[in-house]
Amino acid sequence: MHTLYWIVGVYLVVCMTGYLFSRQFIYFPNPYRAAPQEAGLTGVEEVELTAPDGVTLVAWYAKAKPDRPTLLYFHGNAGNAASRAPKIERILASGCGLLYLNNRGY
Repeated sequence: MHTLYWIVGVYLVVCMTGYLFSRQFIYFPNPYRAAPQEAGLTGVEEVELTAPDGVTLVAWYAKAKPDRPTLLYFHGNAGNAASRAPKIERILASGCGLLYLNNRGY
């Protein structure tokens, strides 16, 4: 029974630590702002969009080939647009256009 108390106690400590320090476990953005050309992408331009609250958001845009869609792409957490260059290349190789919008703070 003594061992069971230890196991439950350790489990509770691990759970509480995860809960209390969850913000420290979240990925933080890479502050470096690379141009599409620095990431090895051609035919992609950087555009700036202003949100209603005045915040400037940076996006990369590439025009679609005729009869192909343009995809709106938001990356997940961590990194920045340049770290997604291989995926962007595959999308562009398919002929699709792309509006790759960086999240706030990226």
